[in-house]
Amino acid sequence: MGRTAISRLLAPTSIAVVGASEKLGMSNNAVLPMLDAGLDPFLINPNRASVYDQPTAPSLSALGEPVDAVLALVNAERSVEVVEEAAALG
Repeated sequence: MGRTAISRLLAPTSIAVVGASEKLGMSNNAVLPMLDAGLDPFLINPNRASVYDQPTAPSLSALGEPVDAVLALVNAERSVEVVEEAAALG
């Protein structure tokens, strides 16, 4: 039996961080605690091959698998695109 959408959001087993970058304070505040806790988030940054010494993907679609939760650290206009992409991927 599959997990419900709400259980995936409240207790995600996979997380993608769109806009991850060591240059952004909000990214550092989100990603570094995840890494320190032993989590392995998918880091999305189309302009960098790696951030936080972790490989990145250029987009959610490039991951090749759906994720349970997405944290978008991008501007409002780009956030709409991220939500649409995430919804299309399930």
